[in-house]
Amino acid sequence: MDYTASYDYSSNLDPEIGAAMGIGFMIFAMLLGLIFYVYSSFCLMKIAQKLNADNVWFAWVPILNIVLMLKLADKPVWWLIFIFIPFLNALLMFIGTIIIWIEIAKKLNKPSWLGALMFISPVNLILLGYLAFSNTAAPAPAAAKK
Repeated sequence: MDYTASYDYSSNLDPEIGAAMGIGFMIFAMLLGLIFYVYSSFCLMKIAQKLNADNVWFAWVPILNIVLMLKLADKPVWWLIFIFIPFLNALLMFIGTIIIWIEIAKKLNKPSWLGALMFISPVNLILLGYLAFSNTAAPAPAAAKK
């Protein structure tokens, strides 16, 4: 076998053009991420308003939005500790996210299976809008339940 053959891996693309394309893609990805963040935060804020939650502005702050979801689902805030445990966090947050959204869907008088679908990536954007903007009977105030 002849191992002396050399291969030309160069392309016709200038490095400056490649760098510009990479930067353009990064800017596009960041803008898309920002749009999704604003949309999901706004929907979570609307859901919190429907459920008469305190501190609806928590929806806009990372980590605090998880606290808000836990409060909306009547789950203990110490569940937040799970995101700091390596390897275990993926499994527990997967199960916890499903449980939290099932409870939120129930509180909005929607079928609980909608909460289970919240972990499917393109579907969760549609369901967030549905839960936030669909007509829902106003839940009873917390004082009236006791």
